[in-house]
Amino acid sequence: MKLKLKLLMIELFMENNILLNSDNKFLRIELLHSDAYFTFYITIKSEKFSGGADFSVFESDISCFIKALSTMHNKLVGSCTLKDINSDSYIKLEMIKLGKMLVYGKIEDSFERFIMKFEIESDQSVLPNLINIFERALLTK
Repeated sequence: MKLKLKLLMIELFMENNILLNSDNKFLRIELLHSDAYFTFYITIKSEKFSGGADFSVFESDISCFIKALSTMHNKLVGSCTLKDINSDSYIKLEMIKLGKMLVYGKIEDSFERFIMKFEIESDQSVLPNLINIFERALLTK
């Protein structure tokens, strides 16, 4: 029963996991599993380049990230970074001015054969969905 509920929560999570999708820019965060830590699959497209990689994060890091995102959304200032525990991959969000925001970072596979650095300009309107994505992930635990 617990496994069925967990699979249902992951299916619900998958329904609304696209963060950005415009102007040749795309960012999707998919929950793969949650055990001792959470593993997401991050898909990024920035102009002509695209890539994807597993991204693993501890629950405590997600909680801190949600708190920082909420502060950024409410005050329209600040930045926050989410780092992968198995590689040098990271995603950083940084408010620049007038509600504009940069989303940038690096994703790589665990063997460091493929690395993609990216930078996408967005605005604060993506923050509620991003917060929701990570809050829903915490519910699958």
